[in-house]
Amino acid sequence: YGGTTETGDGEGDPTGIVEINEILKDKPHLITEAIKFLKARIKDRSPATSCIAMDLLDQCMQTNGLQFQLLVIKKVLQRMFKFSLPNKGNHPNIQQKAASLVRSWAATYSSDARLAEFGNVAKELARKEEVARQQALAVSGGMPAPRAAPARPPAYGYPQEYPQNAYGDAWSPDPYGGY
Repeated sequence: YGGTTETGDGEGDPTGIVEINEILKDKPHLITEAIKFLKARIKDRSPATSCIAMDLLDQCMQTNGLQFQLLVIKKVLQRMFKFSLPNKGNHPNIQQKAASLVRSWAATYSSDARLAEFGNVAKELARKEEVARQQALAVSGGMPAPRAAPARPPAYGYPQEYPQNAYGDAWSPDPYGGY
């Protein structure tokens, strides 16, 4: 649990991550339970927790060998694929992290025929990303989407909790202009 808990700097507890890897090396019968736990932490409501769990999963993939990698294909890869898809409402950090890991795993592991599913998922991700790019271009008429204007600071003297209109005037809940 400590390996996937944020320490305040957006990173997991490095000691916890090392300990989890050591436990899994010493007790490989716990790999299935670890994957279940990581799968649950990846879908956590907190983007920071999800990203930390993805980092831990990646480190476990690197250090715990073929058995771990095969179980990831069976138990977690489709969830990672779902989180990596563009325009599916996932937090941008989660989407970018999941997509990066899917591509990285494909490059690292798909040369082994037993782990070819990593490559298949990465190809499907690339196809979905291209479709999303084409749709974005079609919606914008072939032009890249315009960037949003930076937020303006509130007009002097108005409370921050009242939104402003385009002229910088604060909206008031009182129809007669008072607060």
